[in-house]
Amino acid sequence: MYVDLLSHRPGRRHPAAKTVWVKQIVRRWDRNKPAVLAVLAGTEIVLAMVGFSETKPARPLLDWLYESLQLFTLNGIASQNANVYIQIARYLGPCVLGYAAVGAILAMYGEQFNRFAIRRLSRHVVIAGVGSAGYRLANAFAADGWPVVAIDSDAGNVSITGCRERGIRVLVGDATDPKLLRQAGLDKATLLVALCGKDQVNIDVAAAARTLTAGDRSEVLTALAGFDDFHLWQVMKAPALVDRDESAFRLELVNLWAVAAELLLEAHPPFPQHHPGSPHVVVVSDEGLAESLLIGVLRRWMAAERAAPDFLRLTLVGAPPEVLEDLAERNPELGEIGSCRLELWDRGSGGDNGSGLGPGGAPRGTTFAGAPTDASAVYVALASETAALTTALTLRHRVGHWDETPIVVVVEDDEAGVAHAVRRGGPAMKGIHAFGWLSRTLLPAPLLESTATEVIARLGHRLHCQHQSQLGLTEREDPSLVPWEDLPSSLRESNRFWADGIAAKLGSLRCVVVPAPLLDPQRPTFGFSDSEVARLAPFEHERWSADMKRMGYERGPRDAHHHPLIDVPFDQLPEENKEKDRAHVRTIPHVLARAGFRIRRLDDSLEPRRTVVSRP
Repeated sequence: MYVDLLSHRPGRRHPAAKTVWVKQIVRRWDRNKPAVLAVLAGTEIVLAMVGFSETKPARPLLDWLYESLQLFTLNGIASQNANVYIQIARYLGPCVLGYAAVGAILAMYGEQFNRFAIRRLSRHVVIAGVGSAGYRLANAFAADGWPVVAIDSDAGNVSITGCRERGIRVLVGDATDPKLLRQAGLDKATLLVALCGKDQVNIDVAAAARTLTAGDRSEVLTALAGFDDFHLWQVMKAPALVDRDESAFRLELVNLWAVAAELLLEAHPPFPQHHPGSPHVVVVSDEGLAESLLIGVLRRWMAAERAAPDFLRLTLVGAPPEVLEDLAERNPELGEIGSCRLELWDRGSGGDNGSGLGPGGAPRGTTFAGAPTDASAVYVALASETAALTTALTLRHRVGHWDETPIVVVVEDDEAGVAHAVRRGGPAMKGIHAFGWLSRTLLPAPLLESTATEVIARLGHRLHCQHQSQLGLTEREDPSLVPWEDLPSSLRESNRFWADGIAAKLGSLRCVVVPAPLLDPQRPTFGFSDSEVARLAPFEHERWSADMKRMGYERGPRDAHHHPLIDVPFDQLPEENKEKDRAHVRTIPHVLARAGFRIRRLDDSLEPRRTVVSRP
């Protein structure tokens, strides 16, 4: 069975009514419940004493009080000629006491009820780690209509209370414990997100989840493991991509900085993609977003439709010199990018503190007197948001045509702090934009769309449509020739299974996938030989047959539930269908290159040329 995480929404008959119930009624009741119960109990006593004062005027005041307290129980004393005050009190008292008793029982056995309710969930989301990131993401999934179960090891975490107020089930314990994951209903969950704050713990959570999915599952469990270390994430992405087997488990590694950088550059492009000219992009950063932004700008420069004289200057401000060295060391393709120069400027000293890469990767010294004054786009991402805003205001007055140069300040939340000040700053903030990287990144769609499988599946579909259109086929002959958003969810998942199967195909040729985010897809460095294409095409047909059967199709005359080529041996296929399988194989290197990967043969002794950034 297929569940498209990006298009599926759990069925709810009255989502608006449920939202009002949770936000306006349940939360207010939880906050005011003790005071309301105390007022009701006091009201019962006052009403009863007034009633007894009329029916038993000769009795002492303490007797009235004693009999008023007795009315809280069902065995309370009430005379046959009880007046309206006593009648109201004799019903109000037991109701207040009964509600308090039920609350006490639920508090005593609340964890057992909670675990019982969780075990009844299916197709839900499990989030391990309720820190700042996990809490935001849990709320985002819950607001999107998904049942959510959160796990955290710290019982004193204040975010746990916030989750429960929003109807999110919470379990306290170690998310790496398979027993606790089983209690979270992982065997019936659709998605697991591990954001525990430590990369190793996130991997351990994913490993425990893989163990639980070793049995039969009707749906694929997608596990997202967060990586704070950008370099480790880059290195581990490729092994995670090829670590696919026949189990219903799909591991994805995510780096929030990398996702944020892509969203930032999409919202505030550094230059036009058509005829970009000679832009000067400045990145001011002292934290993890710097390298992600540099790579994102360079990837867009390679994809831009450039003219011969177009030239990119990319200046990094405030980061240690090792950043550019590490960038070149970890991305040898950087030396192959022409019409580009990288510079490093130390904002502390106000002068040149490094050198750049000229065309072809040759080291080139750069004189940098004072702050950059000719920037065409500026991105400021500092650990202190107030320092980032101060830096942005300072640069705005130094940059020529400052009213035309966008300066983007990276903050955590679009709706708080510096972002709020920028929006309400009027003319004083003209040209300055705030980008909330956490509030925009920790949403279901951006996070899921950034995974390697999703990116490769979409690129594969796009190239398939281009190839079929070149052959003259139309949507009537091939219903899959539609934009990704218009594909049925089963065909979207079919493309994801195609992405899952790439590793096995490459493994049969003794090839591996390595990260290469700066590889130019227009200048391919790898291609299958004709014999390799002929060898892999039958595997592609077998994958297609298995996928069709997973979608419920059977072999037979073609209709809504049958296809005549299912399980037909490859050598018995019509030549047209053989060529379609070969075309899918040939697209693999191009798809991986566009997704930021390079294919390398294990027996290839040629290592790519490495470029080093030198400093005077």
